[in-house]
Amino acid sequence: MFRGPVPSRRDTSSSGCRENRTVEAGSWLVATIGICAFVLAVAASSLPLPFESEVPGVLALAAGGSPGRSSVVERLTAEVRSVTDTLEETEATAEIESLDVDLDHGHGPGRDDELEDLSEAIGDLTSVVQERTRGLAANERYRRKVDRITSESDANSEETIAEILEVGCERLDLKAGVVARIDEGGTQPEIRVRHSESTQPAIDCGSNSQLRKILRRYVIDSNGGSNVVANHDGDGNEGSEDEEIEWYAGGRIEISGELYGAVCFVDRESREPPVTESERAFVDLVCRRVEDVLERQEYERELQFKSRVLDAAPIGVTVTDPDEPDNPIVYANETFERLTGYLESDVRGRNCRFLQGADTDPERVATLREGVDAAESAVVELRNYRKDGTEFWNRVSIAPIEDDEGDVINFVGFQEDVTERKERERKLQEQERELSTLMSNVPGIVYRCENEPKWPFEFVSDGAFEITGYDTNELVDGDVDWSEDVILDGNDGLWSSVQRAIAAKEPYQVTYPIETADGERRWLSEQGRGVFDEDGDLDHLEGVIIDITPQVESERELQRTRALLEQSQRVADVGGWELHADEDEYGIRWSNQTARIHGIEPGSDVDYERALELYHPDDRPELERAIERAIEDGDPYDLELRVLGDDRETRWVRAIGEPIGSGHDTDRYDDTEAVVIRGSIQDITDQKERERELERTQALLEQSQRVANVGGWELDVDERHVEWTDETARIYGLEPGIDGTLELGLEYYHPEDRPELEQAVERAIEDGDPYDLELRFIRDDGEQRWVRTIGEPVVDDGEIVAVRGSIQDITDQKEREQELERTQAFLERIQRMANIGGWELDLREEPRESTWTEELYRIHGMSKEEGSDLAAAIEQYHPEDRQEVWDTLETAIETETVYDLEARMQPSPDELRWVRGFGAPVFEDGELVKYQGALQDITDLKRRELALESLHEATRGLLGAETVTEIADQVVDAAEDVLEAQAVALYRLDSDVNHLVPVSHTDAFDRLSSDEPSAAAGNSDSVLWNAFVTGAQTVVEDPAAFDRSDAFEADAESAVVVPIGDHGVFTVASDSEPIDIEARRLIETLVATAEAAFDRLESEASLRERDAELETRNQRLRRQVTVNETIRRINQSLIGATSRDEIEETVPERLVENDDVAFAWIGDANSAEGTLEPRSWAGGHEEYMDAVSFDSDGSSEPAVRTERNGETTVVENVVDRLQEESWRKQALDAGFQSVISVPLTIEDYSYGVLTVYATDPDAFTSLERTVFTELGEAIANAITATKTREALHAETAVELTLEIPDSSDVLSRIASMTGARVEYEGMGTNSGEETLLFFETHGVESEAVTDVLEDLVSVSQYRLISDDGDDGDEVNTCRFEALVTGSAIASQLVRHGGSPRSIRADGDETVVTVDVPTGTDVREFVEVIADDYGEADLRRRRHVERAMHTRRELVTSLFDDLTDRQLEVLRTAYFAGFFEWPRESTGEEIATMLDVSQPTVNRHLRIGQGRLLAQLLEDGTIAVTGE
Repeated sequence: MFRGPVPSRRDTSSSGCRENRTVEAGSWLVATIGICAFVLAVAASSLPLPFESEVPGVLALAAGGSPGRSSVVERLTAEVRSVTDTLEETEATAEIESLDVDLDHGHGPGRDDELEDLSEAIGDLTSVVQERTRGLAANERYRRKVDRITSESDANSEETIAEILEVGCERLDLKAGVVARIDEGGTQPEIRVRHSESTQPAIDCGSNSQLRKILRRYVIDSNGGSNVVANHDGDGNEGSEDEEIEWYAGGRIEISGELYGAVCFVDRESREPPVTESERAFVDLVCRRVEDVLERQEYERELQFKSRVLDAAPIGVTVTDPDEPDNPIVYANETFERLTGYLESDVRGRNCRFLQGADTDPERVATLREGVDAAESAVVELRNYRKDGTEFWNRVSIAPIEDDEGDVINFVGFQEDVTERKERERKLQEQERELSTLMSNVPGIVYRCENEPKWPFEFVSDGAFEITGYDTNELVDGDVDWSEDVILDGNDGLWSSVQRAIAAKEPYQVTYPIETADGERRWLSEQGRGVFDEDGDLDHLEGVIIDITPQVESERELQRTRALLEQSQRVADVGGWELHADEDEYGIRWSNQTARIHGIEPGSDVDYERALELYHPDDRPELERAIERAIEDGDPYDLELRVLGDDRETRWVRAIGEPIGSGHDTDRYDDTEAVVIRGSIQDITDQKERERELERTQALLEQSQRVANVGGWELDVDERHVEWTDETARIYGLEPGIDGTLELGLEYYHPEDRPELEQAVERAIEDGDPYDLELRFIRDDGEQRWVRTIGEPVVDDGEIVAVRGSIQDITDQKEREQELERTQAFLERIQRMANIGGWELDLREEPRESTWTEELYRIHGMSKEEGSDLAAAIEQYHPEDRQEVWDTLETAIETETVYDLEARMQPSPDELRWVRGFGAPVFEDGELVKYQGALQDITDLKRRELALESLHEATRGLLGAETVTEIADQVVDAAEDVLEAQAVALYRLDSDVNHLVPVSHTDAFDRLSSDEPSAAAGNSDSVLWNAFVTGAQTVVEDPAAFDRSDAFEADAESAVVVPIGDHGVFTVASDSEPIDIEARRLIETLVATAEAAFDRLESEASLRERDAELETRNQRLRRQVTVNETIRRINQSLIGATSRDEIEETVPERLVENDDVAFAWIGDANSAEGTLEPRSWAGGHEEYMDAVSFDSDGSSEPAVRTERNGETTVVENVVDRLQEESWRKQALDAGFQSVISVPLTIEDYSYGVLTVYATDPDAFTSLERTVFTELGEAIANAITATKTREALHAETAVELTLEIPDSSDVLSRIASMTGARVEYEGMGTNSGEETLLFFETHGVESEAVTDVLEDLVSVSQYRLISDDGDDGDEVNTCRFEALVTGSAIASQLVRHGGSPRSIRADGDETVVTVDVPTGTDVREFVEVIADDYGEADLRRRRHVERAMHTRRELVTSLFDDLTDRQLEVLRTAYFAGFFEWPRESTGEEIATMLDVSQPTVNRHLRIGQGRLLAQLLEDGTIAVTGE
């Protein structure tokens, strides 16, 4: 009998179960029935197994009792187990269905243990089938979920895949699943979509992660037969033992036959059993569904792309459905809508024929219909009509669209508006017709040729025969070579011109001569251009050639005519012009000569208004009226006007204008309104000047005749009749207009002179001899006068027909000649007085004649009898100057220039004179005829010049004088030299005795001065003192005044006293001639020079004093620079110091590097022993420390005094009070001369004193005192900073909890004034004067806090960073930043070496938790806080361990490479919410908090973040596990 379940052979409790199982031996029939029942039960399920009817396998069990039963049972058992194993290993249902299992049992008896094995095998089979059934059922359930996701989801592909992965993780009971895609290089999988449970840390997906390695090696690169792989399929996981993935299963994804990536499910925990076959089947299902999603995504993307392409197509696109009646439109793009005016909704479901109209060509419509019927492409152009009825030409192209089987499913149509092209084609056809007509009638050659030097023609129009005499075929066939047979004067120039134009792709125009077939020379003008193909290559040349021989000949003739006209105009000074009145603005054209006459450049553009402006303002209205009359009435004009021109030179012109009517081919006005005025203009300036000159001459002649008493007359030889002018009648004393005769004219002459005149007249008549006589004349009133009469015979055809002459009353001239003689005598006297002699050299004859005045003879020491011999005169000059005189005179004559020279003259060996000679040329009719000049004796002037040179030389000497005596001696010597040995003295004010004392004088001064030459201050009788006091020059010439001068003896005749500024006086005395004005001027000049020299001495002395003072200051400054450099080095050392000991050792060492510092040490008070205990020192005199007492109560050593009173102590000189204080003697023995000691305190916190000893007294001035005092503060700050860092880095610290009942801190005041709970969050800037705080408030609205911050004087700036609102516990948690002036609790804690952990204020009390180093004096620390805030109670004190080997240690090490400023900027930005998203503070606001520029903040943030990332990433990934 078979009872109970059959356990799996893998069940460890199977042995117990077997004990309870009862199988009756020999009951084979029952076993057979049991197995059949099992098979029926399995068959009743929905699971397809090999026991279904269609499976070829046979399971046969028979019962019998034959002896062979044992072997049959064993075989049956083995085959059942084989089926079980096969089911476990088989994946697909199809594979299971294909199994061929034959369990055949023969007859025969068996044993009970064999039956038990069979039962166990059947039990195993049952378990496998059950588990396989559950797995496949689960697969089916989750498959439906996956299919529902892929079919119903409206999400994008990544969200859909994420949902599939989520279902996969649920089915496989795993924590994470990913979809990876191979990158473009095919080398690394890129995680595209992932899913993981939030309860488990995320799987690392980095580039070197274990997940990527698994994807690469075991999934994507797997070459196995199955698409799905699992971790037990390969050689195991790669990596170290601590890798996180212990289980995985995945498969590849292929898109369109190409490897896309993989799906992979992973877990950190291993599983037993490993991946089952149903799980493999499900992973494969997921891979396929992901492939479907990705393929659908690619298809949709491609479809969208094609849709966008169709919508963006520049032509209309429609799609029709031929399976529907009338082949309606099912799609139309936007371009079709714009092209036709129909919307897609208007045309969908309609045939395209709605675009047709009255003028649509039915044949072309039929062509389209035939293409549709034949399922072929077709293209037509036809007229269509838009929705608004407008007509357009439409290029329609249709093509069939086939499916995969080749059946036509749609037609696509393309519509393109070709209206403009059709219009261009129509116009082109019209142009071609016109061109054909034109070419047949054009008077020239139209051609097309190749671009070769011989110009081979491809086409030539019929006009070629008329122009060249050659038939067109001869030119096209090449029988006539255009370059050699036709073109004259060579082809090179023509070829070059055409090639340049072609290279620039520009038209060309050339002109050249040819020889026709009958030998005639003609000129041709050719215009053409290159024709280029689509690639830009030259294809051929096209152009037109016309015969311009008549134009060339006309132009040449015109050029000759214009040249001749231009030349004639220039010769005649006549220009032509033309005014066009038919234009909007009168247009004017004129010749070049017209432009020159108007004073402007030829070729300049001049309009009508500008032309009028060239005329004189007074003449302009007259010209305008004449032009208007010419235009309106046709009146010509002829005017004489003045022209100013651009050169502003006034000219007279004659302007003639002739109006021409509208018929331009006529030369006369035809009673119509004139549109053109032609005329000429002539420069008549010379004519006008001659006319005016003639008028002036006539008037002048009349006036001259009257003024000069000159009259004219003419004697008619035949008639003996005389015509004379009115002035002649007046000279005769007769009335003007009276007729005269020869006899009448002769009888008025003096009887003694009349015969001479009669004879002269007769000779003139007979012989033609002219005459010029001066005769006495008796007027009609009896007055006798002198006249000059001139007669000149007039010859006509060789005969003397008249005698013409003039008569002049020269009575006044005669009298003037007499006066001139008297004047010349007077001039000679004047020349002698001025020492100037005149001369004249006549160059018209050889030898040259010279004329001298008497003074010139005297200057040369020559007499008139010797004559004015030029060579002899030059011999009178000094031998050294003689040649120069010759050369100057000859050069002047040759160059016809003026000359002026100075030379020495030596008439006798003992006489030397200086003369100045100057001469000027005299021209007649442009020819040099004479030289006139003068010679002046300048000996006295030259002496004055030499005296001035001496003064100048003395001045140059004074520039180098270094003492008062040296200056005085040089001035006196110069005066003695210039004034020719007169008595000279220089007095200087001696401020010690208040006397004017002579500093230097000449020997002659001793003789003329009094016995007491000095002058006392206030002596009003002393001329010296009075001149000095008044500052005015004094001249003494009265002998009585000399007696009262109290400075000169009576022998002195004349004296001059001149003050020398504030320095003294200068005096000159003479016992012979008076001191003249010229000498006084020289004295004044010399005194001015002396005063400048004395001023220079005083200035230089002042400069030397200033230089000495500056040198002293420079020495002091150099010492200060040395001190500052030392302090700077110390400060640099302080910045990098890590401990107090390091600071205390470094500071003395740096100080003694200064040569002025002998010893330095730092000490701190030992309160237990009452002494000042040295902590560090440097220098070579440490024995001083042993020799001196540092007792806090009794010692007066500077270090002890500073420690006692907390103030800087300076001993400027150790020698002072040497007997009173014993330490001074020890200091001197050690070489110390001065001492400074400064306290090392920060606020009320002291770290001892710094004492420095110098080798020089007074080494510590006020500056050094200030610098060392600041150094003491810097050292204290540095020690505090190191202690703070020690507190931050220390593993063990002292945590203090302080309670401040009534704090004045800003956080406490905010809490008390608002009722909020205020918590300290962090601190940014902490400069000592200002602190940037970050804090949170709880329980009140932000407006209440901002109102308080606004009222607090200590808060200079504030900002609300965030307002989180109601968080469920409290109302409005707000974060603020505030810039607090003065100190705050947080900054005070840090300043005293503490590290604030928390600060909380609730309005009643403020509780502070702070870490301090273990060595901190807690009592003193609390007292310092209490001193600042009134009261501070230590609520708790405990030692705490701060773990430094986890996150905090790492963070601290990360900050090591940051400067304080960078850390400050990063900290401020962090607490201000700069790194939040969205940002709670901007970079500009951070810059405002820190009082720096935004670029500076950006730079610090960039550098700080860069250094932090370098610490994190340069040596690999740093993992942080927590505090």
